[in-house]
Amino acid sequence: MPIVPPSLDDRRFDDLVEDLIARIPAHTPEWTNPRQGDPGRTLLELFAWLGDALLYRANLIPERQRLVFLKLLGQGLRAAQPARGIVGLSYAQPLADLRASSLLPGARLKGAQPFETLGETTVLPVTGEAYIKRKLTDSEAARMADVISGLSRVHRISGAVQGYETLAVFGEGRAEAGGFDVFERSTDRALWIALLAPAAPSPLEQLDVNDSARAALGGGDTGVPSLLSLGIVPALPLPALFEEVGPLAEVPVVWEMVTRKAGTQSLDYLTLEPLPGSDTSRGFTRPGTLRLPLPGQDDIWVPSNQVGVNPLAGVGDAPPRLDDAARAARLVGWLRVRPRPGSQVQRLPLTWLGINAAEVDQHEARADGGLALSIHHRGCRYVDWRRATSLQWRRELFVVEGALVAAGTLSAAWAANHREAPITAIDTKADITDWFAFVSYDDPSKVTMIMNVDPLLKPANGPNYVPFDPEILYE
Repeated sequence: MPIVPPSLDDRRFDDLVEDLIARIPAHTPEWTNPRQGDPGRTLLELFAWLGDALLYRANLIPERQRLVFLKLLGQGLRAAQPARGIVGLSYAQPLADLRASSLLPGARLKGAQPFETLGETTVLPVTGEAYIKRKLTDSEAARMADVISGLSRVHRISGAVQGYETLAVFGEGRAEAGGFDVFERSTDRALWIALLAPAAPSPLEQLDVNDSARAALGGGDTGVPSLLSLGIVPALPLPALFEEVGPLAEVPVVWEMVTRKAGTQSLDYLTLEPLPGSDTSRGFTRPGTLRLPLPGQDDIWVPSNQVGVNPLAGVGDAPPRLDDAARAARLVGWLRVRPRPGSQVQRLPLTWLGINAAEVDQHEARADGGLALSIHHRGCRYVDWRRATSLQWRRELFVVEGALVAAGTLSAAWAANHREAPITAIDTKADITDWFAFVSYDDPSKVTMIMNVDPLLKPANGPNYVPFDPEILYE
């Protein structure tokens, strides 16, 4: 459907009458009863009707006038661009093949519309879920004070203890329309991404599935590290009116993966550097993707989520603890993003973040190497009129629409409604009644167009009909 431009003034007849009546006490206090049928009330309603008609015209900014305004601002027309976006990919049958798959640029995505990938993407046999350690509110902290104090004694933590709640963000791949600040709303200023293997048919088979997924993350038999494709959609604030917009500063962050110290069960982190040239988000300043080389299979590890086995689960610098035992059983890795040490980053508002992501746009490659484009056009457009300094004809418009008629793309005749704008009743020379276009009878290669103006003229008015008004632009 067409994009309707915003109204310059959305008041209507009833609003104008109400505004005029509200001004009566200030301007004519002696008029105390502006009832229906009062001559003064009738005059107010007349001016409100005229004002409504003027506002209707003012709100219909013609396309030609918009183009003139943009030209004065130095803004030319931009070329049409295909729809673009970021999608998360997954396997239709996750357990059928627990290996990494690579998609080259131009890979076709199955769907109602033809979308193709813009860059190379790696799809891993895992799903990603984002979590933060959410700060407790003051009331929650007061209510949980005894529990937090007891846990600090159990874990032998000295000093101040701050409780948190494990909160899932972007659940089920849904975007946060208003954005979610993952740094400001977390206790550790970090976003955690749980890498989960597919669910096995039975709990006894889950360990084998986890091992196969972990092997795929580590590169398997290829000896080459797998690449994790991340999709990033930052929540960017809209600039204020007339605000000068310059390039945004990149957000300095560190990507880390949980591992263990050699020969121990102690927690440690490996820093992951994005593949050079892969960060199309330009440091969280625009929607895009980036690719992270993952460590080998032996370095991908997660601490136990069970407190009985690991008393420090979810404590301190450890990943957040998952209360869902079924999800915890599928954990094969933890990824963390946090501010780069020494930076002053306090906020990171995001609309969406996910793994196995790819940038796509809406086009379809043909077999001969070209692009098959679908062209959308309107079958007919109504004729606009407006004041001008001289009589001008937009021939290029006639050529385009005439070609559509000659090609047989119009299946019905259309006519302009001269009562769609009430103001034309007092300016009949500018009232275009109808406009017809058809293939010329004498020359099929040409198009004949007929425009009728001034609906009040009758055949008996001839032969000296009223001429066109040179102060009106007819098109």
